[in-house]
Amino acid sequence: MADGLSNRRPLLWVGMAGSVVVPLAFLDQVNRFALLPQILSLQLVGLAGLIVWVLASRGTWRNSRLLLPVLIFFTLETLSVLVAENPVLSLLPIATHFSFLVYFIVLLNLENPEDFHIVLKVSSLTGGLASTIGLAQFLGWEPSWIPTAGLPSATMGHRNIAAAYMVGILPFTFLLWSEARNTRKIIFWGSVIGLQSAFLIATRSRGAWTGLGLGLVSIIVFYHLSSRGSKGP
Repeated sequence: MADGLSNRRPLLWVGMAGSVVVPLAFLDQVNRFALLPQILSLQLVGLAGLIVWVLASRGTWRNSRLLLPVLIFFTLETLSVLVAENPVLSLLPIATHFSFLVYFIVLLNLENPEDFHIVLKVSSLTGGLASTIGLAQFLGWEPSWIPTAGLPSATMGHRNIAAAYMVGILPFTFLLWSEARNTRKIIFWGSVIGLQSAFLIATRSRGAWTGLGLGLVSIIVFYHLSSRGSKGP
């Protein structure tokens, strides 16, 4: 048991670090004060994950159905550099998405499924913290040490980016709430959902609202179809 913990804990720590440091990273008095620090944090987390994956986990590999579409998307995006008007600038999103790809591989190779659940919990709690900051900004709190180009933005630099982040985090929090089996956890994760939903509304980002709505409708439709298929002859 001790050997198993020692092998998987480093990757778990990397996974948790990525879910906390990346969305909360910012640096005042620099250009792109949120984007660049967050990309740098993501790249450092990805590099640490690769090192830990090779050394602690000995490069063990886990396959996933999600890996193929992720690789196809990244390959097509990389090839788009060949037709880009400014190939140098087009490397920034590619570098960012490559770091996300590495982070995805790190999460994919967590030894125990419960470790992924721990990362989800940390991600949702981080989203709750960001929502608390964003709602405070919406109510008039404007600290000079958190740079922003459009309130309420929490630590994301702009309300639209914060809204996109909330759209990505909310499904995880819903999952944790739906899996809760005692009253305290149900109330706790329900409160986190309330914070995140309130902040998403406060961002006034109609595109994010639409994206979340379409995503929820798609999930309901696919769930309904899969349920019907499982009841077939």
